[in-house]
Amino acid sequence: MKLRIFLFSTAVLCVALSFIFCCSPHQATLPTADEVSDVEEQHNEATTTIAATAASTIDPQNFDADLLASLVSDKINELRRTKTRCPLLRSNDILAAAANEQSRYVTQRGDLTHEQTGSANRNKRTVLDRVHLYGGTFTPVGENLLFQGFKRRVYDDGREIILYPSYDEMAKQMVRGWQNSKPHYANIIECDFNLSGVAVIYSAKKNGIFAAQVFGGN
Repeated sequence: MKLRIFLFSTAVLCVALSFIFCCSPHQATLPTADEVSDVEEQHNEATTTIAATAASTIDPQNFDADLLASLVSDKINELRRTKTRCPLLRSNDILAAAANEQSRYVTQRGDLTHEQTGSANRNKRTVLDRVHLYGGTFTPVGENLLFQGFKRRVYDDGREIILYPSYDEMAKQMVRGWQNSKPHYANIIECDFNLSGVAVIYSAKKNGIFAAQVFGGN
């Protein structure tokens, strides 16, 4: 298990946790040309679909979680494309469900943790438990968590405004936070992972975004 808490910037708070669970090590397999082509085609189609709204400013009253999650997924794959020879991560519904489960849990708690406590959450305690709960049998699995707060501007007269970024800029900030943390980056560039699911939730109480990315290999 790898555990880190990462803080940066006086204006923005970013807290991140990283976890990897390996049931049994195995040799990473490089993608075939056809596999790379298929994933790149999916990437290009997704980029075309969301490009018109990626520049939109985040509106907390009409927050588009699917859009932000898609942008984060794309930028994670851009990192893998440029920094590694690993296969690009394909979206997986089971891992997305596990990511959503933990992002909802940490949002309700108001802080980050990889474990769910209490008897009611006995079958959801670890990321591996949560993946199994939703029917996954991946090996290995990993999890990155993050809270990204919005910037604030305070005036001399005491007035304060929140500076909401665009969806694209928020996705960049989130991925940059994970990239600048060694254990999170290690999960991102792990070649044993070829699947992932991303979930994000807006927290009005914390004035920011809680996010989870769960990785899996098969």
